[in-house]
Amino acid sequence: MNDPLSPLSLGSASSGALQDEVNHLRSLLQMTLVASLLATASIATYVFWQVRQLKREITGRAGTMAQMQQETPKMAGWIGQVKEFGRTHPDFREILVKYKLTDEPAMSPAPAAK
Repeated sequence: MNDPLSPLSLGSASSGALQDEVNHLRSLLQMTLVASLLATASIATYVFWQVRQLKREITGRAGTMAQMQQETPKMAGWIGQVKEFGRTHPDFREILVKYKLTDEPAMSPAPAAK
C-alpha cells in the first residue's frame, strides 16, 4: 500500500487526470476498432467482387470449352487431311515439321553447286 502510484495515494486531483487518460485511451481503442472493421469490410468486399468476376469468367469459358470439345473431331480430321497432303507434296512437309504435325524430318534442300 505504500506504492506511490496507487490510486489511493495520488489524491483526487490526479484521479481526474487519470480518468481523462482512460477516456482518451478508450476513444483511441474505439477508433482503432472502427478502422480495423472498415479495413476488414473493404478486403471482404474486394474478395467477394473477385470471386464473382471469376465465376462469370468460368461460366463464359465453359461455353468455349464445350464448343472446342465439339470441334475436336473436325480438327483431327482436318489435321489428317493436311498430313495426307504433306505426304503427296514434299515441299509442304517442311511446314508440317515446323508445326510438329509429322514425325518425319524435313528434307533438307540439296546444297547449291559452286
